[in-house]
Amino acid sequence: MSTLSYFECFKCKNPYFGGRKECGGREDFKPEDLVCGKCAAASLQIGNAKCAKHGTEFIEFKCKFCCSISNWFCWGNTHFCEDCHKR
Repeated sequence: MSTLSYFECFKCKNPYFGGRKECGGREDFKPEDLVCGKCAAASLQIGNAKCAKHGTEFIEFKCKFCCSISNWFCWGNTHFCEDCHKR
């Protein structure tokens, strides 16, 4: 808990991983900005929120900046690939 951030999803109220604390997360989020990946996908009506075969276990997210597969999730709401995270 000292190195990782967890948040409560504003919509479903379930906890979700929000990234490493060292990535400079803020503490002044608006509660409605903190939405887990499953609820975000459902509300935007994009992608599959649940795979018929695998459920939600193997869903991958893309980098917000370049659309590569994300390796990082920071600030409770932003997905990054390795290259964009380094910048």
